[in-house]
Amino acid sequence: MSLLDNLLKEIAEEGATLKQALGTDVGHLFEPKPWKTYDQELPPPAAFTSSQKLIANCNELVALLTPTKVKLLTECVANNSTIGLGVAAEFEIAQKIIDNGGEASVAHLAKVCNTDEHKLACTMHMLANRHIFVEVAPDIFRNNRHSYELRNETGAAAMMTIE
Repeated sequence: MSLLDNLLKEIAEEGATLKQALGTDVGHLFEPKPWKTYDQELPPPAAFTSSQKLIANCNELVALLTPTKVKLLTECVANNSTIGLGVAAEFEIAQKIIDNGGEASVAHLAKVCNTDEHKLACTMHMLANRHIFVEVAPDIFRNNRHSYELRNETGAAAMMTIE
């Protein structure tokens, strides 16, 4: 069997194991609230083991299916996510979205952050592509379960800005 065949088989098997271990406790990505099993508690050992195997297999599948030049370029700019998260944390973007009623335009965010709109738009698009925020319409963002953790009361944003 080829590497592709093996990965697809293992992903299907681990997916079934994870689904069985979680039962009806299914997660979400696009809602601005924590997933209890993974964000507030530890998942059961079987679910945790399966999820880690799935992540490893999916990362390997992405590496297999990504053209070499794209993979190398992606690795070169991987630091951009770290920088972008730092920007979002320092400007308290997640909190500003909450304070604005749950969604905010880049124009609004740039204004309340007193920063360049184009640069902030580039940062927000990159973070949304990394599933840190959700772009609900062109240049309109809201929190998801990951960015929601960056709100002021959690202390997570402060961790992003530790140097």
